[in-house]
Amino acid sequence: MLMIPFVGMLYFAMQDIQHQLHEQKSIAAIDKAVQLSRVLSDMVHEVQQERGLSAGYLGSRGRKFSKQLMNIRRESDQSIKDVRIMINEVHPDLGHFEKRVKSNIKILLMSLDQLATT
Repeated sequence: MLMIPFVGMLYFAMQDIQHQLHEQKSIAAIDKAVQLSRVLSDMVHEVQQERGLSAGYLGSRGRKFSKQLMNIRRESDQSIKDVRIMINEVHPDLGHFEKRVKSNIKILLMSLDQLATT
């Protein structure tokens, strides 16, 4: 007689555990996406600064901004490395992202490869 309530409690406990595990995986995927967006944002900022200094350098025909440009290039290169590292860390979890996001990440990596060769 006590077995039926026990089995019912066990069933609901198992359901709750499954729900919590699913929720934990979702939170972990969101956390990785937030980390990736932060690193991407930092990289975009650095590359934009480099672009601005490059325009100033070219506009001054090389008379201004050379020292700052070298510094920001190092920072840009580091931020690009950080993005690659983060993408490699997130790569196993890309299954949680939409196909569009995966496609955009591939395009980003190809663009970074082209940027590195110029």
